[in-house]
Amino acid sequence: MKPLKFMFPLFFLIVFSIVSIFLTGFVLYIFGEFFFFFYKGIQMSFSSSIFFLLIKISVSIGSFAGLMLWIATSLKK
Repeated sequence: MKPLKFMFPLFFLIVFSIVSIFLTGFVLYIFGEFFFFFYKGIQMSFSSSIFFLLIKISVSIGSFAGLMLWIATSLKK
């Protein structure tokens, strides 16, 4: 029971960080594409490689951020 008490917040913080970073990156990418399309007239290029790049970035940074948040909350207790 004791390990579950520590593992659930770790899992929650990591997943929350990954999802929030991915959604932020995706929204910024979409707004950037629309901005350049309407302001400069540059064609929009939605590709799966950019989607997978956002996933890789969000998993790596989100895991690190979630782990650091978990350590900070563990030390605070």
